[in-house]
Amino acid sequence: AQRIQQDTAAADASLGKALELAPNDWYVHVEAGVAAFRQSRYSEAVRLWERAAKLTPDNGIVYRNLGAGYQMQ
Repeated sequence: AQRIQQDTAAADASLGKALELAPNDWYVHVEAGVAAFRQSRYSEAVRLWERAAKLTPDNGIVYRNLGAGYQMQ
């Protein structure tokens, strides 16, 4: 909701807290990566998605996002 409202600072804070509370949840890493990607922070997005890939190595969504991140880097 914060991202949709374009409150990127609040969205980043919420995602940071989510990563802190659920460090092994692949979906949190994907969403944090999407937020970073949308702000042109491609290296950060790739780092988050690589972590998601380690958590769920058979997840096509993660590898699709990683491909986009690698391309933008």
